[in-house]
Order: sequence, then structure tokens, then C-alpha cells
Amino acid sequence: MSFSYSPKIVTNGLILCYDPANTNSFVSGSTSMYDLTKNVYTSSLVNGPVYSGDAMGSISLDLTDDRIEFPNLGNITDGTVSVWFKNNSAVTTATTNAYIFEFSSS
Repeated sequence: MSFSYSPKIVTNGLILCYDPANTNSFVSGSTSMYDLTKNVYTSSLVNGPVYSGDAMGSISLDLTDDRIEFPNLGNITDGTVSVWFKNNSAVTTATTNAYIFEFSSS
């Protein structure tokens, strides 16, 4: 598989790739993110995540109820997930939980 991308990333075996700074993947104000690979998986932004120009384009979550719902990727049984994230606010109570990933069979 090959597609033009900058910065250069490994695309051999790549199943899913989102880039909020790339208008082929995300348009500010949209509730969908589009996969840049040939697989064309679409994810949904739920409860108000918003685009931020920080870090050359990112999705900002409120750590309350915002989330990104990824599509079912079929029968993939193993692999690697790579995400860059930055927490802009300190978690101030022991009762506050912020999930980065949750995998489900449903």
C-alpha cells in the first residue's frame, strides 16, 4: 500500500489512519473522521469533541463524556495502536477516571 503523506509513516500493513489536520480525514465542525488508508473506515465523534489547531491538528476531548467511536475492524486479533495525547488539565480527585481506550466485542 502506498499513499502520499507527510511526515512519512510506515504504511505496510497499516489498517487505519486518521489525521485531524488532513482535510481528507477530518473537516472542522464535522462529527466524522475518515480513514486515510484504502480500507476507508469512518469513526464518529460523540458528545462534542472539537478540532484544535494545537500540535498541527488534534481532536480535543473534555474528559467528561466526549469520545471517538471507532468502527468494527473485523477479525483482527492482534496489532498495535499508536496515539499521541496530551492532558491539558490535572486530574484533581481520586474519583475521576479518563479512559484512553476501551475495547468491546459489541
